[in-house]
Amino acid sequence: MRRTACLLLFSAALSLRAQQDASFALPNGLKVKVYEDHSLPLVRGELRLTLPKPSEDGEAWLRPLAFRMLSAGGSGTRAAAAFAQAADAIGLDLRLATAADSATWTFSVRSQDQEAALALLADRVARPAFDPIALEAARSQAWSELSESDALARAQLRFARSLSAIPEPEEQLLGAVDSARLAAWHRRFFRPDQTTLVLWGDLDEAQARQLTLLSLGAWTAQPAVAAAPASARPEPGPFLAALPGEAPTAAVGLAAGGADTAQRRLLRAWAEGQLRADGLSVAAGEDGDVLVVSATAPIGTPAETLRARIAGALDALPEALSPSALAALLARDANLRKLMGLHPAALVAAADQEGPTTALDAAAAKAVLARWCAPANRRLFASGDPGSLQGLQTSTPKR
Repeated sequence: MRRTACLLLFSAALSLRAQQDASFALPNGLKVKVYEDHSLPLVRGELRLTLPKPSEDGEAWLRPLAFRMLSAGGSGTRAAAAFAQAADAIGLDLRLATAADSATWTFSVRSQDQEAALALLADRVARPAFDPIALEAARSQAWSELSESDALARAQLRFARSLSAIPEPEEQLLGAVDSARLAAWHRRFFRPDQTTLVLWGDLDEAQARQLTLLSLGAWTAQPAVAAAPASARPEPGPFLAALPGEAPTAAVGLAAGGADTAQRRLLRAWAEGQLRADGLSVAAGEDGDVLVVSATAPIGTPAETLRARIAGALDALPEALSPSALAALLARDANLRKLMGLHPAALVAAADQEGPTTALDAAAAKAVLARWCAPANRRLFASGDPGSLQGLQTSTPKR
């Protein structure tokens, strides 16, 4: 009896929370999702801006510098120091994370300061100030990172950029960027109709409507401009760094696209488990669009041996996903989603996944994995003693 009563109360609580969840759009096209939780006097938020994929944007090389300026520069009518002081006054922790096709600002603040927090967020995202003095410092730092890195760091940078399809900018391109260029870049890509704001915490739908209209309602989209064609394609590699006296390391990077967000997360997690079971190391990009599989061996081992070992594991990966293995994977994922869905914080992180997930069967999953693991989709990075790199490429950068 007691257990039944607890279950009824639990179901009622979930039903109440479902009734309190709300979604709406501002007249300018910005989408807002609200999840009420009055257990603590706090409000958390996530604002996600969708960007074109780097391969479709001829100015993708500008993003690292532009986002550096957005994070450190002034906003609205405030200089950088004044903005930082206003944020510190309310304890606002505003963070920016960038991915291949999105930028996300997250924050948490006391509910009594939610109006001030959203005003600062709106200033940072919709009304940035690209200070010319700060630009010179950011440009110098960006170029020094590109030009002064050693052989290993430079090869790793080029390797990473090849996976995300962001070409390495030339010095004259960086030198030509001014505040007007950054402002034009911002007007082109920062659009409310490409943005979703998620609020969770001590506020209701009426408060959210009022606050978002006040802070972000005046943000208007500029006339749509066709994306410039990509000016350079990423290098195919291999990317090598000769490091005398060091053990060889080989890594293969994969662009893991061709699936929706949920499918990509599911298949990536399974692939990582299979590859680690083969004794390989696996790292995933922050955006989930990249997988890097690596192996290290003692000095004297040819890096080609490591590359072949990784290649063999990738070749076998698609066929290893049997229908029964996929069914078990989907069942575990469904149970995990139910468990995580009990905590409202999980809703904030998953709020950008619009619509239902496309059904995934064994044939479709194998096709996605086959595209990921295809030899044409692989980028090779290797480092170590020069002798271990023999056969991969005749000329290697020296340190």
